[in-house]
Amino acid sequence: MNTQLLILVNFESSNSENSTYLIEAIDAAMGVTAFGVTASILFMGESIKSVVGDSRIKIIDALEFYDVENLYIFKSDLERVFDALPTLGDQFKVLQDNEFSTLLEQHQQVLRMG
Repeated sequence: MNTQLLILVNFESSNSENSTYLIEAIDAAMGVTAFGVTASILFMGESIKSVVGDSRIKIIDALEFYDVENLYIFKSDLERVFDALPTLGDQFKVLQDNEFSTLLEQHQQVLRMG
């Protein structure tokens, strides 16, 4: 069984430091998959603005080619950050807040960015 890594990306405001966290999280996910680690990313707070909707960074669409196939977002964050719920790509799984502990239990390691 290979190692399961969950990367948490969480920031509450938009600034250049946060975009660095986001890119580093994506780089980390792509990098560890080269060593047989299964990487998942949970986007929380304001970070979801960078990965959902018209202003999303385009690398999100390419993550599946790097075997990063599990991208998560909390429904409560979507409702809080967006006035109207955006259309999500197929790669995103929307979680209820009470599913967080289950998600953590499914991963042996957690990396927090932001």
